Amino acid sequence: MQAAFDHRQDILSDAFTFGTVEVPICDTKDLQGVDAGVPGFWLRAMLANKTIASKIQEKDRPILQSLADIKLTQHTDGYGFDLAFFFDKNSYLKDSCLKKTFVMCKENVIEKCIGQQIQWISGADPTKQKKRKGKGKKKSTVLVKAESFFNFFETVDADKPSNEPGKDESSDDAEEGKETDAKLDSDDNDPQAAQMEQDFDLGSAFRDDLIPQALEYYLGVVDDSSEDSEGDWGEDDEDDDEEEANSQDGKKAKKAKEPSN
Repeated sequence: MQAAFDHRQDILSDAFTFGTVEVPICDTKDLQGVDAGVPGFWLRAMLANKTIASKIQEKDRPILQSLADIKLTQHTDGYGFDLAFFFDKNSYLKDSCLKKTFVMCKENVIEKCIGQQIQWISGADPTKQKKRKGKGKKKSTVLVKAESFFNFFETVDADKPSNEPGKDESSDDAEEGKETDAKLDSDDNDPQAAQMEQDFDLGSAFRDDLIPQALEYYLGVVDDSSEDSEGDWGEDDEDDDEEEANSQDGKKAKKAKEPSN
């Protein structure tokens, strides 16, 4: 399977040598400056997958335009896997490769999501945005986290506690909160666990769908509406149940109005 993926990448990067083909004479001036290979192949394929496309912001697209390849490596020990994203030289990233590792000792049980600190060219980081804070003379500009596909490359470890921003752990409210939180399910109350689950869903979309069927997604021949279809069927079933219940109620009401002999 990996050999097939490597062959696909050779074709996309114009490293593959095709046989001799006779073509009519054309003006080569029209072809000058055209990028070799298939520019924007992976961005177009990613946008065709609903799970992945939902994480891509408008400011991410110029960066992902330079994405040259995505490689999957399954771990021999355990059920984890690595995703490696290779980029052509661009004006956004200093890194040529971004990697995300999912550590899993059991199937579908994530222990850790290991990313990396991305080295951005100055002013090109889409994961941060400027925000004005304070009033009057105390106004200042601070950097806050922004929605971006590249947040996927953060390291997430469920074993490390995560404090909610703006919460004073020394206050009485915080102490009362601890007692309440202890009674709640950890998955529902732990932002680290929630983030890990979101990252795994996105990683699984790359592993199971996009990488094996990248060409099909690029060409738009993959039906990616299965989840919506199931949702529609579920709504239809609910409507049918409601109609049947109303029908039964109508029959009972009619029978109650009939005079008894």
